[in-house]
Amino acid sequence: MDWIKRSYFDIKKGAEEGNLDAMTALGICYHKGLGVSQDYKVAFNYFSKAATAGNLEATFQLGVAYAHGFGVTQNFTESVKWLSNAAHLGHAGAQDSLGVRYATGQGVPQSDKEAIVWFTKAAERGYGVAQFNLAIAYVQGQGVPQDYFQAYIWFEASTF
Repeated sequence: MDWIKRSYFDIKKGAEEGNLDAMTALGICYHKGLGVSQDYKVAFNYFSKAATAGNLEATFQLGVAYAHGFGVTQNFTESVKWLSNAAHLGHAGAQDSLGVRYATGQGVPQSDKEAIVWFTKAAERGYGVAQFNLAIAYVQGQGVPQDYFQAYIWFEASTF
């Protein structure tokens, strides 16, 4: 556990010096309670600073925070804004999360076809959750024609 505390102090120093990756890492430390007491509001503040300055991972994390109400009032419209920014820049987690927003109609008009677009982008990048979501869509015929062979392929590809 001592290495976690040393790492935390190194990350904190980097964040204080304006390093965006360090700010994001510090946000993750507070979000998960790694080396510090878990504090979603502090995590949200670090994600917000780094995302506003252009850090891709922080942009994704901010979208997740808004979607789940971690350190901020839950707001699907804000979530979609940040997830969309990260998704368009190629962040696979954001692409999958944006697909979920479209599949459920949270913060955007519900659209199975648009959900499939985003699940596919993330799945093709090797993102296991998106591969699983795409497989389910093929089993159920949601946004795509029902196709058990494609479902099998994506289930096999997923890391679950």
